[in-house]
Amino acid sequence: EAQKTRWPLPLQQVDLPLICSFYTSFRNLPAPVAHLSHVGEILGLSQSDLKVVCEIWNESSEGKVDVWELLAALALTSTAMSTPTKLTFVFRVWDHDRDSRLRDT
Repeated sequence: EAQKTRWPLPLQQVDLPLICSFYTSFRNLPAPVAHLSHVGEILGLSQSDLKVVCEIWNESSEGKVDVWELLAALALTSTAMSTPTKLTFVFRVWDHDRDSRLRDT
């Protein structure tokens, strides 16, 4: 039996077009770490949904989140995408120079 997701309802069925739109929005941020309230606006979350994300992400993060880590977590836990699609998406997010290789940065 599959484990039940903790993500709020709007983030439980993230499909490829939606996660790509999140990616595009996150690329426009001035830094890779952003306040969860700002990220919540980008993701279209209500205050109660944002509270759930804060609980998942951890209180010790001082209300901030690395948007690329969040995006990877959303992709990998999505129930709307196949495993190959999830892995391909996450790989492409982290392949900064688009050479099909991952390196330490």
